[in-house]
Amino acid sequence: MISATAADAPKIYDAFKLAGVNASTVAAVPEPATWAMMLVGFAMVGAAARYRRRSTTTVYA
Repeated sequence: MISATAADAPKIYDAFKLAGVNASTVAAVPEPATWAMMLVGFAMVGAAARYRRRSTTTVYA
């Protein structure tokens, strides 16, 4: 975001002189596709863990 303040202007033509310009940064926000990929990745890790737990067989002697 950029903000500017006008200087003291004795004439109407001088009203566009800038006294100072301040710039501030805006925090980054992840895109929806990034969130979707992260959720799909977590789901795949969970499915793999569940599959490994189910595929083990118990053999009693």
